[in-house]
Amino acid sequence: MNKRIIALSINNPIDYNLISNLLKNEGHQSERLTVENMDELIKKVDVILVDEVSNPKIYSNLEAIKNMKSNYIPILVLLSGNSPHHYWLNKGFDDIIRMPISKTELILRINTFLKIHTLTKQIIINSEQKYRTVFESTGNATMIIDEDTTILLANKECEVIFGYSVNYLIGKSWTKFVYKEDLDKMIKRHYARRNDHDFVNEKYETRIIASSGEIKNIILSASMIPNSKQSVVSMLDITYRKKAEEELKKSEERFHSLYNNLTLGIYRTTPDGNILLANKALIKMLGFDSFEDLAKRNLEKDGFEKPELRKKFIELIERDGQTLGFESVWKRKNGSSFYVRENASAIRDSKGKILYYDGTVEDITERRQAELIQKTLLKISSLMNSVEKIEDFYYEIRNSLGNVIDTTNFLIALYDEKEDTLSLPFNINKKDKFKKFPAGKSIIKYVIETGKPLFATEDVIKDLVRKELIEVIGAPSKIWIGVPLKIKNKILGVIAVQSYSNPNLYTEKDIKILSFVSEEIALAIQHKKAEEEIKENLKEKEMLLRELYHRTKNNMQVISSMLRIKARDIQDKDLLNSFQEIEMKIRSMALVHQKLYESQNLSSLNLRSYFNDLISLIRRSFIAQSNNNIYLEAQEDIPVLIDTAIPLGLVLNELLTNSIKYAFPSNSKGDIQVVLYKEKDNKLIIKVSDNGVGCPKDFDINRDANLGLKTVINLIEMQIGGKIDFSFENGFSTKIEIAKEVYNVRI
Repeated sequence: MNKRIIALSINNPIDYNLISNLLKNEGHQSERLTVENMDELIKKVDVILVDEVSNPKIYSNLEAIKNMKSNYIPILVLLSGNSPHHYWLNKGFDDIIRMPISKTELILRINTFLKIHTLTKQIIINSEQKYRTVFESTGNATMIIDEDTTILLANKECEVIFGYSVNYLIGKSWTKFVYKEDLDKMIKRHYARRNDHDFVNEKYETRIIASSGEIKNIILSASMIPNSKQSVVSMLDITYRKKAEEELKKSEERFHSLYNNLTLGIYRTTPDGNILLANKALIKMLGFDSFEDLAKRNLEKDGFEKPELRKKFIELIERDGQTLGFESVWKRKNGSSFYVRENASAIRDSKGKILYYDGTVEDITERRQAELIQKTLLKISSLMNSVEKIEDFYYEIRNSLGNVIDTTNFLIALYDEKEDTLSLPFNINKKDKFKKFPAGKSIIKYVIETGKPLFATEDVIKDLVRKELIEVIGAPSKIWIGVPLKIKNKILGVIAVQSYSNPNLYTEKDIKILSFVSEEIALAIQHKKAEEEIKENLKEKEMLLRELYHRTKNNMQVISSMLRIKARDIQDKDLLNSFQEIEMKIRSMALVHQKLYESQNLSSLNLRSYFNDLISLIRRSFIAQSNNNIYLEAQEDIPVLIDTAIPLGLVLNELLTNSIKYAFPSNSKGDIQVVLYKEKDNKLIIKVSDNGVGCPKDFDINRDANLGLKTVINLIEMQIGGKIDFSFENGFSTKIEIAKEVYNVRI
C-alpha cells in the first residue's frame, strides 16, 4: 500500500515532531510545507495540516488551492483552545483541531479526511476518464480554451488539422495558429462571447495555419462552459471541400467562358425547333442582338434554312442519332445568306424519346469563298495556255472572277507611261464605253500613282474630288473598287469593278479578293501580251523556239502555282516541306527556260546570271524561315547549254536549301557562299559552303547522306560526268569540278 503524504506547516517544533512521529508510526509520510516547496508538494500531497501561526504566504496559497476545481485536498487547522473557529471555516478550510488533542482522536480525524480525499480523487479520475472518452470520440477536432486564449485541452483530431502534437498545442495561445487576416475578427468574437450572452453559441468559417504552412479552411463551433470563462471549440476541416468548390466554380467559369467565346455556334432546341440555348457566336452569326431576341424564333419554321434541307437534316438525326458535316446555306435576321457546316445529335430519354437536339454551327463562308478563289486562280493560270486571242482571255478572266465577285461592270485598263494614256482593252460597262483617253486625274491614274487598292464609296470619291486628287470621268458610280495590276514594282494598269445603282454591292472583303488575284491576272496579261509580241516580231523558227521555252516555263509555273495553292491546305509539316522542295525544283527549271527565253542565243544561257537569279529566288522563298546571308562570287560570264544548266540548277537548289534548313538551327545567323569560276584548262569549278554547325565527326557521305545529297552526287557524276567532293571542317562545303566542255555551239 502506498504511503499517504501529509504536509505539515507547524511552527512549534515540539508539536511538529510529535505529530510527524505519530504519522510515521501509522504508516504515513510527513513533509514539511514551506513557501519554497509548496508548488511541488501540492502535486502529491493527500492532506495538509497547518497551525494558526504559519507563514501568511502559505495561507494565501492554501486559499487558492481550496478554490481549485480539478482536485480536492483536505486542509486541517490546529487551533489553541481560545482561538475562534468561524474565521477558518469561513475561509473554506475543512476542519478545526483544538489543541491539545489525544493521539487516537488526531489519527482518527486525519484518517477520516484521507478516506474522503481518496474517494474524491477516485470520483474525479472516473469523471475525467468519462469526459476524456467523450472528448476524444466527438469525431471533430475539439479544444477547451481559457479566457486568456490559452489552449487548456485538445484531442487527437487537433493533430490532424494543425499538424502539431496535442502536447505542443496545450499551453499555447490559439492566436498563434490563426491566419493573420482572420485574427482580429476571431479575437473580437472570443471576448464578446464571454461578455455577451448572444455570442454564447456560434458557428462560422475561418482559416488556420498548419505546421506545414498550409492555410486551411475550417468551420468553427464555439460554446461557453456554464459558470466559467472557458469555452469548448469544435473544428471541422473543409479545406478540400473549399478547393473542390473553387475548382468547380473555376470549371464552370471556364466552361461559360469557352461556351460564350467560341467562334463556333452552339445551340439546343426542342424536337419541334424551339431554341432553348444559344451561345454568343451563334447569336452574332445570325445577326440578333440577344438570346431573348433569337429565342422568339423557331429554327425549323422561321426561314433560317431552306425547308427541304432542314427536313433532310432532321431525318438524318432521327435515323442515325447524329448528323456530321452537313453543309447548307442559312439566312441571317437581315435576310443575307452565308454558308454553314452543321453537326448535331439527338438526346433521348431512357425510353428512346427525343428530348432535344444539341448542335454546332460553323460559318464556312470564307472557306467556301477561298475555295472559289483557288479555283479562280487555277483557272486564270490555265487560261494562259488554253486561250489564243487576248480578247478571249479577258472575257475568261471576267467570267472566272464572276464566281467570287460581281463583275457586271468590269474593266481592265492598261497604262502607257510614255504617252500618259489609259487604254481599255476590255470594258464591260452599262454606261461608259471608253477605249482610250488621257490618264489625267482619273481615278484609275490615282490608283496607279498610289500603287494601292482603292475602295471608293460615293463619299470617298467626293472627298478625292474636293481635294483635287481626281476628276470624275464618265457617269458617277455609287461604289468603285480598283486594284493595280503589278508585277514586282512595275504597274501595268488597273482592274476595276463598279456599280451605278447599289452602294452596298461590294465590301472590304471584295477588294481583298480582287487584290489576291490581281498578281496572277497581271502575270497572265503580261504573258499573253508577250506571246503575241513573240508571234508578231520574231522569225518563225526563233519565235517557235522562244514560245517553246515560254510555254514550258508557263506550264511549270502553273504546276508551281497548283502546288503552292494546294500547300495552303496542308497541315502536316513533313508533307508541306516535300511540296515546297518540289516547287523549288520546278521553279529552278522554269528559271532556266526564262533565261533561255530572255537570251539572245537560244542555245545557251549565262550561268552567272542564272545562279544569281536562282539564289534570289531561294532567298525570297525562305525569307520567313532563314536569317542567313547568301553570297555569289563569280568574276566572268560562263555560257552553258540547257543540258548542263538544268542539273546544275537542281544541284545548287539542293545544296542551298540543305544549308538553310540544317546548318543554322534555331534560326541562328550565318553565311552561305557560292563561288563560280573557270580554270585555265576551261575546267568549271563550283564551290558551295556555309559556316554552320557542320556534320558529326563520324558522318560518312556514302552511308549517311540523305536522298537530296545522293541526288546531287548522281547528277554531277552520272549525268554531267563531273567530280564532287565534300568537306566538314568549319561548316559544310562542296566542291564540284566539270572538266568536259560545257558549251558547244549548236548548228
